[in-house]
Amino acid sequence: MIKNLIFDLGQVLLLQERIEMYVYLAKIFSIPKEEALEFYFQYKRDLVTGRISSQDMLQVLSTKFKTHKSINQLMDEYRALYLADYKGVNTELLNYVDKLKEKYSLYIFTNTVDVHDEEAQKLPIYKHFLRVFKSYTDHIIKPEVQSYQYVVNKIQAKPEECLFIDDLEENVEGAIKAGLMGLVYINFERLKKDFKDIGVEV
Repeated sequence: MIKNLIFDLGQVLLLQERIEMYVYLAKIFSIPKEEALEFYFQYKRDLVTGRISSQDMLQVLSTKFKTHKSINQLMDEYRALYLADYKGVNTELLNYVDKLKEKYSLYIFTNTVDVHDEEAQKLPIYKHFLRVFKSYTDHIIKPEVQSYQYVVNKIQAKPEECLFIDDLEENVEGAIKAGLMGLVYINFERLKKDFKDIGVEV
């Protein structure tokens, strides 16, 4: 029996373009995307799991590419690019979430970094959920099986009592490997249908 619903954040509750961080880095430092990707790939895991901060990474890049901009300037430029791709909060889904709270315990589990989370905290999303699991503060990362096990243990639930919803199939597959149920989020109407099919009701 499903008792807990665990939602991803980006492209589910928060509508935004799916643009990897290296694309913004390429623009900030005026370097080819391929070079930015190679650099980002080296640091991505440490960044997403909170072992280094966004400022740490920008500092390394600043030294590597000999920019004269301050770290604060670089952070401001990054935020501006990131926020330009915001499309807004998925209000329709959040309203539905509030109805689901009457029957289910609701959580968020997101792969995120400090600078992205700072912006997300300004939005009316987190307050709808009992707890938000963030990769960079909890030091876990989807789609690794142990990350879902960590979440399940923290909410004191059994895997089979949890349904995980994410827009990325690989993340849903990771949850299923950990013993949770999983749904790939496509859009709100499809989610309601998928919920109904597996017995999740408001």
